[in-house]
Amino acid sequence: MSFAKKQMAECDRQLEQYLHQREDRSQASVLKPLELGTFGFGPKNTAHLAWSKTETTIHVYGIGPFSTKLIDPVYKLTGEGTFLLTSLLKRGTAIDSSPPDCFALRIGAHMKGAEGEGDVVGARCSPANHITQYWIQKTKATDSGQRWKS
Repeated sequence: MSFAKKQMAECDRQLEQYLHQREDRSQASVLKPLELGTFGFGPKNTAHLAWSKTETTIHVYGIGPFSTKLIDPVYKLTGEGTFLLTSLLKRGTAIDSSPPDCFALRIGAHMKGAEGEGDVVGARCSPANHITQYWIQKTKATDSGQRWKS
């Protein structure tokens, strides 16, 4: 099994564990994958769970105001500092430090892997879910500055 497939299997396992720990919020058995171009519907004022194995753009349409509120806080690492996010639609609150297990890598750290070489340009960490995701920018001129997640 390749490293990427092992990572995805671990993400799936962690998602299942997370959902079973939060039975009052969501049930793993009712989650349905949505293919590219499909639609999902949900009632207003109801908690919704989203999970993606790749970088994803989600378009939300509705009548009236729209807001997001994260159930568990997320920390974001950028070139401008560390931010505590309680919503996906807001910048977050600047903080002096994040939980100690969040970011093993810092902005600018050089990475080398199966996708190529690059530098860390950002990251998000969910301590409650034990997940940290890094955004890597390829550094070689021939790579056209592509980004990937690790």
